[in-house]
Amino acid sequence: LRLRHDPLLRDVGQHAVRQLESFKAQDFANTIYGFGLLAKQPSELTSAVHKHVPHRLGEFKLQHVTNTIYGLGLLRCADAGLLRAACARLSENMPLLNEQEVSNTIYAFGLLAYRQEDFLEALCEQSSSRLVEFKAQGISNTIYGLGLLRFKHPQLLEALCVHLPSRLEEFGPQGTANTVYALSLLRHCNETLLDAACVQTRARLQSCLPQHLSNTVYALALLQHRHDEL
Repeated sequence: LRLRHDPLLRDVGQHAVRQLESFKAQDFANTIYGFGLLAKQPSELTSAVHKHVPHRLGEFKLQHVTNTIYGLGLLRCADAGLLRAACARLSENMPLLNEQEVSNTIYAFGLLAYRQEDFLEALCEQSSSRLVEFKAQGISNTIYGLGLLRFKHPQLLEALCVHLPSRLEEFGPQGTANTVYALSLLRHCNETLLDAACVQTRARLQSCLPQHLSNTVYALALLQHRHDEL
């Protein structure tokens, strides 16, 4: 519903701090995930979560870990110690992560500007052979997160450039714009994918927001890719 009631959220955050010892793993994940979706920063609560969660991550299911990271990413608030612990927990079970858990994690790390090279390398290598499992939003979030991190993984980028052109019709204007923008951040120019993105953008021009168009044109300029019809 994305309905914010700030006095209630403030009180919930303060109450949660006092009750953290009784929180189960899912309680942590749902609370931070919910605050993240509402873009409400409960500073006292997030500080407490940073201290309390790392030593309890063994209790978390993989979805709880990735939802916690994703919520903190949306809040632009995370502690390096917590993120290191989360990477260690996810690395133990990386093949079991589903496509949404993978894309949410990479997207959140991008928002948080958090790079753990070995973890990202392994996650990208695994994802490159699983793109058919990804929804459009997951692909867009994955490449956008990598772009924000300037983390260039040749194998995944090659797989994306082969896989994406035939699926861009599934993308909304923001997903297409974010994909092109991410490619520019990675300085990766693939003519086929960029042309397909330009065709999609042109077909949906009336649905594009100014930011979608400005980011697309800026990205094309950085990549020195001209598509005169667009």
